[in-house]
Amino acid sequence: MDRYAGPEFVAVPQYEIIEIPDEYLEGAAVMEPFPRDRRSIPSDWAAAAAAAAAEEEMNEPEYIVVPEEAVIEALEEEQDEQELRDRIAEIAQILNERATRRSRLL
Repeated sequence: MDRYAGPEFVAVPQYEIIEIPDEYLEGAAVMEPFPRDRRSIPSDWAAAAAAAAAEEEMNEPEYIVVPEEAVIEALEEEQDEQELRDRIAEIAQILNERATRRSRLL
């Protein structure tokens, strides 16, 4: 063991990548991707896959038709609310300035 012996190369058969048709995969039993403790409750991978597929469907955009008048009315309400908030902020600023002036004078 005094000297390092280089690894010996063994002839390995070449692998070929093939495409498996979907028909074979659909009918196959669902296999667990990770080993589990045999005493544990078996997991339902098919139900989890179905739930994931349902969630994907929910992420697709949904289009809703709304009358133009309703959209315009909602925009006007939003604009009115923003103007009211701006006015309240101005009044609060004026009151704060008055309060700080009074505290300096006293």
